[in-house]
Amino acid sequence: MVTVTQEAIALLGAIRSDVISQMSPLPTDQPAPALRLIIQQGQAGLALDLPRAGDQVVEQDGQAILLIDTEVGELLSGATLAVQATPQGDQLTLVPSTEDEGAE
Repeated sequence: MVTVTQEAIALLGAIRSDVISQMSPLPTDQPAPALRLIIQQGQAGLALDLPRAGDQVVEQDGQAILLIDTEVGELLSGATLAVQATPQGDQLTLVPSTEDEGAE
């Protein structure tokens, strides 16, 4: 399972809202799409998609904002999706799990 920080949830919600606002009117007979965490060519990315059976679903205010399928969830098991401040603004970052958490 991937952990998602509250800051990352807020940023994902803003990204999702921005993307959806630029789309044509959405069908009213389907749930609103969410962002799906994908891995392509070893790089993490986001794509709009609808929930599928087995997805880890992260919600904000009752709305699905992030979907993680079983395969990606297993690949990133124990990782945390967080926000990192950069000179270009806040960016999402995946922090891998560490076996010796707390040891320095």
